[in-house]
Amino acid sequence: MPPAGNPPPGADDDISAFVIAVAVTALAVATAAVAARFYTRSVMMRALAAEDWFVLVAWVGGYHSIAIGINTDHGAQLHSIGYTVSVVMQAKSALGRHIWTLQPGDLVAWGKSSWATLLFYQLSLTCSKISILLLYLRILTHIWARRAALALFAIVVIYSTLYFLSTVTMCIPLEALWNPAVKGNCRRGSLYMWIPIGFHITTDFLIFALPVPVVMIMTVALRQRIMLLFIFALGFLYVPKHPRLSKPGLY
Repeated sequence: MPPAGNPPPGADDDISAFVIAVAVTALAVATAAVAARFYTRSVMMRALAAEDWFVLVAWVGGYHSIAIGINTDHGAQLHSIGYTVSVVMQAKSALGRHIWTLQPGDLVAWGKSSWATLLFYQLSLTCSKISILLLYLRILTHIWARRAALALFAIVVIYSTLYFLSTVTMCIPLEALWNPAVKGNCRRGSLYMWIPIGFHITTDFLIFALPVPVVMIMTVALRQRIMLLFIFALGFLYVPKHPRLSKPGLY
């Protein structure tokens, strides 16, 4: 139910249409990027590799690096089918609307789609990281670098598997997660949020840093090495999350 009392100024604000427009636009950008990659790799180079297929799965399932982010604490992410559908479902129920305008049924629908984004989020991040690490294993020849890539690969796969199992058992029964009328045992939300965020930030930096020593000892011009490091660093570009998240009462 909406809060008791008189609605504050701006309680009728509704940016759900804007949220949907951004999500769909970002999906179009992501689709063009993935299509260009597959065209280049399959038609022009005839060199499709395992990492390309993991990028495709990441595009279908979630989002990661280089576009625009909505409803996320990771800044800028590349939207894809699964995440875009989840965002649209959230916007149709509650996302972008003030809490004063919501009904209990809206929050239940929003809770379901928000939980779904966790699954898509993890699927995409995992596949994106695996894709990069598979590339490293294919092109890096230094023993220490390959061992480091294999260690990171194992860490990402093991953690992501545990995170998935934890997500599907966040509440027992699971319906208690989004339906306050259902009693259940649930994990602490804040702890559950910050642990994976810390893990993903840490592994992002480790994956970025892994090839840096290799690039720095390459027998090419310094300018070329700097440009190559710049390309690796593009994954850290971000767009701040929408100000709606800091506006009281706005979902």
